[in-house]
Amino acid sequence: MKTCVKKCNQLTIRNSETEKLVTTKLLLSEPTPASLPLLTRVLGLLCCIVLAPFLFRVLPVAGAAIISFGLGLMIALPGMVLAAVQRGLVLRAHTMQSQLRRLKQPAVLRVVWRVLIGTGLAAVLLVRLAGGDGVVWIITLSAVPATLVALHWLAPIARAEYRGVHAEVRLRIWAQLTATAAVCLMAVLISLLWAAPNPAYSPSANSALVTEGLAMQRLWSGIEAALLGDAVALGRLPDWFSGVLLVLGLIASAFAMSALTLAAQISPNVAKRAFAPASDAVSRPETSTPALATLAVLFTVWLAAAIWTEKRLVSLPIELRPVSQFQQAVEIVGENFYRPGTYAESVRIASAMAEADSSAVFELRNALDVGFDVMIENVDPFLDAYYSLNAEYLRIFGPSAGLQTTSPNVLTHNWRKVFQLMHHSLPMTFWLML
Repeated sequence: MKTCVKKCNQLTIRNSETEKLVTTKLLLSEPTPASLPLLTRVLGLLCCIVLAPFLFRVLPVAGAAIISFGLGLMIALPGMVLAAVQRGLVLRAHTMQSQLRRLKQPAVLRVVWRVLIGTGLAAVLLVRLAGGDGVVWIITLSAVPATLVALHWLAPIARAEYRGVHAEVRLRIWAQLTATAAVCLMAVLISLLWAAPNPAYSPSANSALVTEGLAMQRLWSGIEAALLGDAVALGRLPDWFSGVLLVLGLIASAFAMSALTLAAQISPNVAKRAFAPASDAVSRPETSTPALATLAVLFTVWLAAAIWTEKRLVSLPIELRPVSQFQQAVEIVGENFYRPGTYAESVRIASAMAEADSSAVFELRNALDVGFDVMIENVDPFLDAYYSLNAEYLRIFGPSAGLQTTSPNVLTHNWRKVFQLMHHSLPMTFWLML
C-alpha cells in the first residue's frame, strides 16, 4: 500500500512537472503583438527628437510641460522595466501572504520617483537641444548609434550570464551606461579638437520658464568655453563648481538620449511591465490600475507646477529672475568674450600707442632731415677729394709716401702733410743738386 502511494505521488509530481514544462513552453511560444521594425522606430525617435526642441520653444508653457513629461515617461520606461524584473526576483523569497511582498510588489513607488527623474532629465535634454548650436546636436545625437552598437556588442555577454527577461533588462542598462560614457568622451574630444558650444547662440522662446532654461544653456556653454580658455566666465559660480555642473549636465543629457533610444527599442508587450506588479516571470502580469492613476496625478501636478512657475516669472523683471542672479555681463569683441570694460581699455591703449607712434615718427623725420643736411654739406668736399686733379695726383703718389686716401677729410689732411714735406725737403734737394 505504501509503495502504491509512493508511486502515485511520484507520478503526480512528474505530471505536475510535465504540466509546468508544457505551460512554460506555451508561454514562451505565445505569439506577441506585431511591432514596427527597429530601424523604423529609431527613425521615428529621431524625428521626434528633432521636432520636440522646436515645439518646446514656440509653444506656451502648457505645451512645453506636456512635451517634457512625455519624453520623461519614455526616459523612465527602461528603468521601470528593469526595476520590475529585479524586484520580482527579490520577492521570490517571500510568501504570497508576506506584508513586505504586498508593499514592494505594486508599481506605484516605482512609477513616482522614476517618472519624476525622467521628466527632469527630459527637461535638461530639451533645454540642451533647444538652446544649443550644431556642436551640441552632434554630441547629443551621437548617443543613438552608441546605444545601438553597445546593444549589439553586449548581447552575447548578457545572454551568457543571465536567463529570460533578466538578460534583456541587464543588456539595456549595460548599453545605456556604455553609451553615456562614450558620449561624454566624444564631447570632450570634440570640444578640444574641433569647437566648443557657442555661448552667443540665444534663440527666443514663447514662455518665460523656457527662456530661463535657455539662459541656463547659455551659461552652460559659457562654462565650457571658459574651461577651454576661449572666454571669461559668464557666471558667478566658482570654477570648480561650474565644472562639476557641466559634467553632471553632460552625463544627464547623454543618459537621457540613450534611454530614449532604449525606449524605442523596447516592444510594447515588454513596456507594459513598467506599470505592472513586480515580477520576473515569463508571462507578464496585468497592468496595475493604481500605477496608471499615479501617472495621471503626476502629470496633473507637473502641469500645474509649470503654469504656476510661469506666472511667477512673468511678474518679475528679467534682471531679477533666478538665472540672472548667476550671470554676469561680458563684452563680445570679434568672436571672443571678455570682461566688461575690455573694449574701452583696448581703445585707450591703442590711442596711447598711436600718440607714441606719431611722436616717434616726428623725431625720426627730424633725425633724417639732419642726416641729409650733413650729407648735402659733404657733397662738394667729396667731389673735390675724389674727382679733382689734386686728388688724382695724391691718389697716385700718396701710398708711396705712406699717406692714406680713404675719405675726403683724410685727403685734405694729407695734402697739408704733402705741402709741409715739400716745404722742408725742397731746399735740401736744391743744395744737393748744386
